[in-house]
Amino acid sequence: MTLSGTEKLYLSPTAALVMQWASSLYKEGAAREFMANLDLSSADRLVSMCNRICPWYSEVIVNRKFFIKKLINDRMRSYPDSQVVYLGAGLSPLAIEVLEGRNHNSGHFFEIDIHSMESKKKLYEKVVPDISQDISCYHADITSGIFLNLLAKDDDFSKEKPSIIVVEGLSYYLSRKEMGKILSDFITDSRSNFVIVEYLIPYDSITPEKRYIPQQVFGLIKDFAGLSGIERYSADEMKRMFVERGGEIIGHYSMKEMERDRCGENK
Repeated sequence: MTLSGTEKLYLSPTAALVMQWASSLYKEGAAREFMANLDLSSADRLVSMCNRICPWYSEVIVNRKFFIKKLINDRMRSYPDSQVVYLGAGLSPLAIEVLEGRNHNSGHFFEIDIHSMESKKKLYEKVVPDISQDISCYHADITSGIFLNLLAKDDDFSKEKPSIIVVEGLSYYLSRKEMGKILSDFITDSRSNFVIVEYLIPYDSITPEKRYIPQQVFGLIKDFAGLSGIERYSADEMKRMFVERGGEIIGHYSMKEMERDRCGENK
């Protein structure tokens, strides 16, 4: 797909759902213009159905995206030559948010997804031509490992530099074997790589009166996306996946902590 005139990039219902929920984050700057070029209408019915289950669920998505950006910026201040590898990047404007407001010598963004990467690169060139050169977009299946070869051939990517690997909105769609392979690819003994994983906890770890919310919301997402199931991890299991591969847990954050960090209180 090419971009011309008023043409907008179409998103699948589940991808558009997340972007509709997160839209309150993108009201200023280039991220706002980026969002104006996306067609999110495919999610209208799904948003309505999810809102009937939980009218404030968008806060969960906003909290997680706010906090992931904070973690990236904090890490880049400590490791100014870091490069970001954004797996399953979709049409999120995270790279614009980080690079546009950088007060550090942040490195390059490498975005990988199986859909829309060529169109996204064109959109970057249209909306943020001054920083689009700092963003590489690759069309690849993150479960195949092919993207590692693509990165290795990119002159802007360096194995010697610390990498920030973002695994957001993915863990519940991947098998445990696929998730483990991704962690093995990036966890190194040098401890220079920083992996951010967002994941769902098991139902029995959720307060009983709220268990129906993720159960029903992700039930809808599973049906719309045609998935056979949704993967969930306990905190101990996620820690074990890192430790078994030579990594360590630097921080572990609950949704309650993310909300308090963003809003100053828990509602």
